[in-house]
Amino acid sequence: MRRAQKTSSQAGYSFIEVLTAFAILSFAIAALLPTFSSSLRTTKTVETRTLARLQLESLLSETGVSRPLSAGEHAGVFDDDMTWEIAITPQRTTQGMALFHITASVSWMERGAPNTLRIETLRIGPASISETTDAQDNR
Repeated sequence: MRRAQKTSSQAGYSFIEVLTAFAILSFAIAALLPTFSSSLRTTKTVETRTLARLQLESLLSETGVSRPLSAGEHAGVFDDDMTWEIAITPQRTTQGMALFHITASVSWMERGAPNTLRIETLRIGPASISETTDAQDNR
């Protein structure tokens, strides 16, 4: 039995078929490229906000431990692009203890726009000596 031999025109893909495949592939890549770019921007934004949140939680955990829990405002810089502020306001003083309202914020620039993350909380701590004497004098 004889096998049919292929002629040279049937021995693979034609040049037109290869060009068409490359054109389809190019359109698919061009359509997906903005999606990948957007995904990278979103990842960077989430990473920066997560870092800001961690810095803010660190600030709050230091307040009353290594930073005194007394009325006033404090500010500083974490690194070149993040600044922080803490405002501590006494609310009530009773029997040598005080309730403090704490507002902490972290600010940074992202894609030319200012961003701020702020947390407000209440803490109980010892009243300062001047507040305690003032409260006793008012009795």
